[in-house]
Amino acid sequence: MKNQIAMQQLQAKNQQMAQQAAMQEKKLLVDATTQADKIKLEQQKAQLQSQLAGLKVGAQIQDSKAKLSAQQQEAGVRMGIDVAKSKAQAMQQPKAPK
Repeated sequence: MKNQIAMQQLQAKNQQMAQQAAMQEKKLLVDATTQADKIKLEQQKAQLQSQLAGLKVGAQIQDSKAKLSAQQQEAGVRMGIDVAKSKAQAMQQPKAPK
C-alpha cells in the first residue's frame, strides 16, 4: 500500500515535471519567435531608412539642378538684355558727320 502511494506520488511528480518542461519549451519557442520578429523588423526599418536617405539625396540633387538651371537662364536673359541695351544706345547716338 505504501509502495502504491509512493508510486502514485512519483508518477504525479513526473507528470508535473513533464508539464513544466513542456511549458518551458513553449515559452522558449515564443521568446525565440518574438526575438526573430524583432530582428526582422529592425532590419526592415534600417532598410527603409536607407532608402529614405537615398530618396532625400536624390531630391536634393534634383533641386540643386533646377536652381542651377534657373540661375543660368536668368544670367542668359540678363546678358541678352544688356546686349540689346548696348545696341539701342549705339543706335541712338548721333553719327559723326563725314
